[in-house]
Amino acid sequence: MDLQHFLTDNAPEGTLYEKVKAMPQAETCPPIWLLTSSGGSASVAAHFGTALSFAHFINPSGGPEVVHQYREGFRPSETLSAPLANFGIFAFASESPETVDRWQTIMDYRLLQIERGSDRALPSYEEIRAQEYMPDEQLRVNYNRRRMVCGSPEEVKRSSPLCAVSMKWMKW
Repeated sequence: MDLQHFLTDNAPEGTLYEKVKAMPQAETCPPIWLLTSSGGSASVAAHFGTALSFAHFINPSGGPEVVHQYREGFRPSETLSAPLANFGIFAFASESPETVDRWQTIMDYRLLQIERGSDRALPSYEEIRAQEYMPDEQLRVNYNRRRMVCGSPEEVKRSSPLCAVSMKWMKW
């Protein structure tokens, strides 16, 4: 992978990049992370020995299987000796249940708009709150809520490790 070679100043001999050197040179190299939402990048990350981040905020399904596939196929690299995975999720915490509800209501609406390809400005919270969703839209709202963790700070703190443990990504 060219980026790894640039970061480690270790391009294979005879390649176009052999003489390219990163500046300024550093004693350490940051880990390279690949983002995946469906697993395609997991095999690439495993093959090249990079870290993997599962985009749960895009796709709440399949994460454990994708990470398992990544770990099983992982080949150590110059920058990473063992598989390293995390997950990204929409998260919102507030002491106020009303603020949490407001955020989640706006996110429900916004995600539906994104899925429809709409980039219009958001209406007021009151207009969004008054929105009556069609059955197919409500199904999408329910699905999208699986992409989120929200609640009080304590609820979010409790939920995040539980997500990770249930996905077998981290040991707590």
